[in-house]
Amino acid sequence: MLPMEEVECIRFLRQKKGKSLNEIAEFLGRHWETVEKYGDSEEYPENNKKQEKQKRHRPKIGEFEQTIKGWIREDLREPAEDRRTAHSMYEELEDLGYEGSERTVRHWVSNWKKELIEAKETTHIRLEHEPGPAQVDFFEINVVDPENEYNYSKRYLLLLSFPYSSAAMGIVLPSKNTECFLHGLRELFEIIGGVPPKLLFDNLSQAVKEVLYRDKRRLTEAFKRFKYVHRFEAEFCNTNAGNEKGSVESKGGYVQRNFFTRPPVMEDPETFNEEFQEALWEDMDKQHYEKKENVSELFEEDQQALLRLPVEGYEASRTETAMVNKVGEIRVDGERIHVPWANVKQRVLVKKYWDRLEVFTESGEDYLGECPRPYSFDVQKVDWAATLKLFLNKPRAVEQAHCLKSLPEQLKEYVIEEPLSGRKKRIETLVELFEAGYTIKETERAIDQARTFGRLDKASLRSIAGYQKQSEQLERVPGLDEEYTPEELVNYSPGLDKYTMLAGTGKDE
Repeated sequence: MLPMEEVECIRFLRQKKGKSLNEIAEFLGRHWETVEKYGDSEEYPENNKKQEKQKRHRPKIGEFEQTIKGWIREDLREPAEDRRTAHSMYEELEDLGYEGSERTVRHWVSNWKKELIEAKETTHIRLEHEPGPAQVDFFEINVVDPENEYNYSKRYLLLLSFPYSSAAMGIVLPSKNTECFLHGLRELFEIIGGVPPKLLFDNLSQAVKEVLYRDKRRLTEAFKRFKYVHRFEAEFCNTNAGNEKGSVESKGGYVQRNFFTRPPVMEDPETFNEEFQEALWEDMDKQHYEKKENVSELFEEDQQALLRLPVEGYEASRTETAMVNKVGEIRVDGERIHVPWANVKQRVLVKKYWDRLEVFTESGEDYLGECPRPYSFDVQKVDWAATLKLFLNKPRAVEQAHCLKSLPEQLKEYVIEEPLSGRKKRIETLVELFEAGYTIKETERAIDQARTFGRLDKASLRSIAGYQKQSEQLERVPGLDEEYTPEELVNYSPGLDKYTMLAGTGKDE
């Protein structure tokens, strides 16, 4: 028999607090049958009364046990809203000949679900990876875009990770479209010196047209061609199972934390990628977290298992037709593009590469011209005035501030070159210029002009910035279209020598 204090506690939780038997049993560390005996009984427990244990026979599910377990395993791979309920399982079992009660089905379904979920959460299988295979995924990052007034602009990091060595190589791309995806993969293959024999992907739309039953996939035509040329084996994760490519997911988080903690400045994408890839090479000169060898040495084993690159280069492209409108434009991917080499109302064939568009006649026989491929980036505005205000009372800290590192060299030098005693005033000047509506580029030009005059005070900078902005606005104003002034006077520009001749030599004759 339990101590009377514990019996009273069970009664209190059960009768007064309305706790379930399982909740009380878990709280007190007792079996639920013991809790039921004291919590629901109306008889006073006697010390000398031997309680006879009630024998309860659990109903058996019989031959349908494996069927139900199979349904549960299958459902755990689906979203919760698409899973079978215990009631629907009972109805399906009835069609299969089950003669038991729905309560019995509910009992076993509940128990087996808990067992399978707990086993999935607590069981970890150590995977032994062999050299060569790799995993691929996209990650979103932000960069500081000088072409867009130094605001944050979204880009896409394509990462190639090797589970065996924990090495990785990446490239930053303007989009996740098919051409960028395949171009990025080809670039990464060339950087590492070969093609991984096996690549694991998510079910990304650039490669997978349709997810079929189990491990079957219907691939896009562009990816099938790319896969055929480079001879690698493609594997895909199960739906809603991104953890299956844990190596690249983990590496993606590592790269974002160590290389993109603040949005880097991207002035030239090609130079940016070269510097980023060099940093990833240098990052391999460290010890593997588990194997206690250098990542670079393990990566050499990965490289030895790579397939040879195709002899001929590969450029991913797709074609589509478009109609030239009355102002000489075509629409590609929602963007209007001017094509001066095509005729109005002419149907043309557009060949889309990751970085350019080539335009042909509709039959594809005659080449008309090409232009850069336009991209519309998601932009996040940066309030530079509010950001710099944070350092008005901490002018020394601005030297290592992320915001200052993202600004042009002219603005950095303007702040840093001044001793601490005057640095606060220079920060105030930048804040006032930004709050007055001057852009970073306008402020940069004003500082550059002010240096030639040797006047970097606040009033001079505001005057110079205002004058430059007004001059630009006047240049954009079209001239008057009139026909009364003679043509020889319109283009007439008098020289100083003629004024000198008219004024004479200045000597007495």
